[in-house]
Amino acid sequence: MSPSSGCLAPGLVVSATGLSFKERAAVEKLCVKLGASFMATLTRGASHLIAGAPNGPKYDFAVRNHIRVLRPKWLYACEAKGSFVDESEFEINEPNLHQEISALFLDSCYVFLAEVTPIEERYLLRKLRAGGATRSPRLTEQTSHVVVGAQFNPSEEALERYREVAKYGTRFVMSQWLESCLSAKMNVPVDGFEVELVRHEKTQDSGKRQRRPTHVMDDMVPTSDIFRGLRIGVQHEEDAALVVRGGGKVIRYDSDSLAFDGVPTHVVLDHGSQKLAAQGTCVSRKWLSSCLMVNSLLPVDSNRLYSPITSKLPIAKMDQMNITVSGFYMKTPDGFPLRGSLAALIRLLGAKFSERMARKSTTQLICESASGDKYARARDWGIPCLSVDWLYSCADHGQIVETLPFIVRTETSG
Repeated sequence: MSPSSGCLAPGLVVSATGLSFKERAAVEKLCVKLGASFMATLTRGASHLIAGAPNGPKYDFAVRNHIRVLRPKWLYACEAKGSFVDESEFEINEPNLHQEISALFLDSCYVFLAEVTPIEERYLLRKLRAGGATRSPRLTEQTSHVVVGAQFNPSEEALERYREVAKYGTRFVMSQWLESCLSAKMNVPVDGFEVELVRHEKTQDSGKRQRRPTHVMDDMVPTSDIFRGLRIGVQHEEDAALVVRGGGKVIRYDSDSLAFDGVPTHVVLDHGSQKLAAQGTCVSRKWLSSCLMVNSLLPVDSNRLYSPITSKLPIAKMDQMNITVSGFYMKTPDGFPLRGSLAALIRLLGAKFSERMARKSTTQLICESASGDKYARARDWGIPCLSVDWLYSCADHGQIVETLPFIVRTETSG
């Protein structure tokens, strides 16, 4: 066996885009030789994307899901060294990296239109093009948003598919979200525009839609037993469905008084609820869905988003912040990079998250360490380089906290 064989960690999963047939075959062969896995279809399970150029659906998907995009030379450098080579000098970025972010504020959105009429479709397509979004021809885990029609009332079969995709972070929104984005000329948070993935029944006499009975989710058949023995307090049907799927017992509660029908072991609260339950461990919907995703009961403190943020959201003046992240590629217990959770937290707090750093618009860089190209450029440009604890502190205090205690410095800079 040559010294370079198996020099990459077995957990690395590589895909490729923008290469010729010959180059792609060579990359696939080299991945196998070095001990990595190669996948033809890019999914969120990939760790690296080998790209010939910074464009195309795979590139956009990788950027949106915090998958490292590298030049093919990285693999050859690993082969030549016979060990893992730092990826930073092989990262591939858009040509205008140092310039302002594109005016096409929805250019990272991959949107599927669900149950829309032909008139709605034509109208929404114009909106998508105006914002620079890409229409997804099929609903896949690469889809970032699903915009639903005014008469959205999916079948039970369709609901199961939608819920499965939603587990991977796809957001289901009303068409008003698109209109709001175009009005604000930015990718606005989906809070307030999301639709519940439940089916509405029609009355026999009027034909008008009517919400499902409150406890209909309790009749669902469990697909797992990870919540068995747990009594979980919920107020939303979507949360109830997740609990039942995991084999748990649903306990209803009133959102105003937090009065329960029984004694809960866990209570699902919305982020920004500004109150905690006196009984049970407080968790978020993300904790429920992540537990189901990996079929394991995850520690609530293993991801900041597994616990509800009880501060008022969005945080005042946070909308003036444009935050970029450097590093944080380590996987969280649900199998996704911590980087993705930080992006979600930034948006949840009310700030704008940008994958690419821009000299004129980036206000803070959240750093894993005092190293890397982004860190060096941020220092040169006078952009504060902060630890992730600054974000957590803002969330805990419900306000933008002082940055000085959270500055990331090199050992020599003091």
